[in-house]
Amino acid sequence: MQGGAVTPKRDSGRGLTDRKICLAVTLGVVLAVVVFTVQRSLEEQSAAAIVESQPGFPPLSPDPEERAEQIHEQTESARKKIEELQATIKSLEKSRDETKERLNSVLSQAQAQGKPRTTGGGGEEGSSTDGSGGIRVVEGTGTPDQPSPFKLVRAGPAGKVRFPRTNPPVVPSSEGVDPALESLLLKIASEKEVLATVAAAEVQNLMEMWIKQVINVGITNALVICLDSSTEAACNAASANQVACYLAPNLPAAFGPPQGSANESPNQRAASVIDSLNGAKFYVLRDALALGYSVLVSDLDVTILRNPFSSGELVRDCDIEAMSVGHDEATAYGYNDVTDDPTMGWARYAHTMRVFAMDSGFFLVRPTAPALELFDRVAARLGGRREEGAGFRGW
Repeated sequence: MQGGAVTPKRDSGRGLTDRKICLAVTLGVVLAVVVFTVQRSLEEQSAAAIVESQPGFPPLSPDPEERAEQIHEQTESARKKIEELQATIKSLEKSRDETKERLNSVLSQAQAQGKPRTTGGGGEEGSSTDGSGGIRVVEGTGTPDQPSPFKLVRAGPAGKVRFPRTNPPVVPSSEGVDPALESLLLKIASEKEVLATVAAAEVQNLMEMWIKQVINVGITNALVICLDSSTEAACNAASANQVACYLAPNLPAAFGPPQGSANESPNQRAASVIDSLNGAKFYVLRDALALGYSVLVSDLDVTILRNPFSSGELVRDCDIEAMSVGHDEATAYGYNDVTDDPTMGWARYAHTMRVFAMDSGFFLVRPTAPALELFDRVAARLGGRREEGAGFRGW
């Protein structure tokens, strides 16, 4: 090689590589555009097919631009409808939650009114405790299709399982109830409890004495059910607005004021009055139970020395809390009565079981379904016996 300048050779391989890269990028961009265009076209055709298949949408225009505009408008309309439906669902869910809260509140109040007293064992009947020594009672809910009306008792330690002795109170209903009685009970009742008696014209003097006793001991939730207008007037005069007086309307003949007859003796007249009073208290006070009130029923000849609602005598642990007519433990709770007749030889001893009797002159009845059923049955049976000319006493 001779001296002089040296000219470098061109790198033809590198130029070819650059051209290949440019061609690949161009093809990639073109391919992406084609794929995007095809995909969008397919989506529009699919959306158009869906829209056209729905009965609520109008037919689409054949022009592509108008067709796209129509699809956009209909899509926006559908989106707004979906938002409205979602808002409606939220509103319904809120209403459902509020209804559940109100229902739970009503059930809690009902359970509180009918809750039994503590009987020992580290817990209270009608409640559930976690301690091993507590009374275990849980409320059964059944299934959504068929709720259980009973309480399910969970097994616990020996001697620690108790079941409530009280039935749940009824849901108050004013169907068939005199509105005047409903408003009067709402005004005078204390803790959903009232003291009530029944009076007629023949026993107005007893009614006046009963009212004086009630006022003297400070009972403010007392009610006198009057069988006639003259008794109502006498009640208002004696009570001086301190005892409520209610004139029972439209009483059946079996429970209305005794009519009497010319041939009736004084004893028969007195028996007829007693029959009217005894029957009317079951017939009328049944409505107080239906309205959800506990009623302490009293005859007019009961002497009231203190307020029974606040003095602690009432236990409220059963549907009906009543007195026994027994004069000692044997007659109060029942006993085995034995008659000895030596002339009968080996069969000289005759055993009979004397069952206790309850007095309807003074008893507390709670607003439960069994209590309502009992009042209906007693009123129907006693009314029938009165119409047949037979009297009745007590229950």
